[in-house]
Amino acid sequence: MSLPPELIHRILKYPRHDPKSLMVASLVSKAWTSCSQAYLFESVRLNPSNLQRWLKNIHHNVDGPASHTRTLTLDNDNRPSWIDPQCLDSPPSNLASFCDVRLLSLGRWNITFLDDVSPEPYFDHFGRSLRKLSLRYCILDPTTFLVFLPLFPNGQVLEIASRYQLVPLCRSIRLSP
Repeated sequence: MSLPPELIHRILKYPRHDPKSLMVASLVSKAWTSCSQAYLFESVRLNPSNLQRWLKNIHHNVDGPASHTRTLTLDNDNRPSWIDPQCLDSPPSNLASFCDVRLLSLGRWNITFLDDVSPEPYFDHFGRSLRKLSLRYCILDPTTFLVFLPLFPNGQVLEIASRYQLVPLCRSIRLSP
């Protein structure tokens, strides 16, 4: 007899910040795997260094681990952008598996590459669930920003952090009432 998912979630809530315990719990059964993944992949940080490992090891299907991600951080690490169309043949399809992200944080990106290409293939799928967009130390021009922002129609908060304090009272903007 298996435990109901609600009870498994209640049990796994206690070691939720202990990845080793959650990985062990994920081996108990399929039900435990699904519940464990909800905590293991709740927050994901990808950068050029670990992206290849993610692509190789994580399944890209709609109900895979990325479907549990609520906070996705895409850092650029001051290298050539791994999402730059000049570096890629096409947008990474694995980003589409992040289907329920609530907070998308882009760090140290030069978003001016979107001047020459449509941002939709890269970011359109985030718009359905995204509530908060955080741009940390990104380079973008106002025209690109105005094309980029409508891709997040359900966005409620826009957070912009820069090296220089441009407008002291306007670091976070609430987009909806």
